[in-house]
Formats: sequence, structure tokens, C-alpha cells
Amino acid sequence: MERLRILQRLEEDLAKARERRDRASARFDEAMVGAPSGIPHPDGIERMKIASKEYTLALQAVKDALKRQNDYLVHGTVPQELKSKTSHSGF
Repeated sequence: MERLRILQRLEEDLAKARERRDRASARFDEAMVGAPSGIPHPDGIERMKIASKEYTLALQAVKDALKRQNDYLVHGTVPQELKSKTSHSGF
């Protein structure tokens, strides 16, 4: 049963990371649409930079979650924070 709980947690983490990425992508798209002439206002440039950085971080979170899940599925590597939960709280 422990294996199923670990997999469930890793799937939840991946789903959350994907949702974060999708929200960041939508914000980036909104920032890009805000410059219909192709030449954004100075505030628009800053919004694009922020949205781009947010998307980059969200995409990295998806990559990290996928790696953690693959490491567990392929190598049986349990992430450190789940090790402590499995041994102390019955996770």
C-alpha cells in the first residue's frame, strides 16, 4: 500500500505543477496580447518579463515533478520528504 500512496502523492505533485505551468502560460499569453501593435508599452515589457520568468519557473517545477516520479518508477527512489512521512505518519 505504501507504493500506491507514494505514487498518488507524486501524481498529485505533477498535476499541481502542470496546473501552475498552465496558469503561467495563460498569463504570458495575456501579456503578449496586451501589445497588439507588436510594440509593447514599457509597463507591458515588464509584465512580459515577469510572466516569462513565472512560466520558466513553473516549467522547471513540471520537469522536477516528472523526474521525481520517473526516478521512483524506474529506480525505486523515494523523495526524501516522502521518506520521513512514510516512516513517521504512516504515509
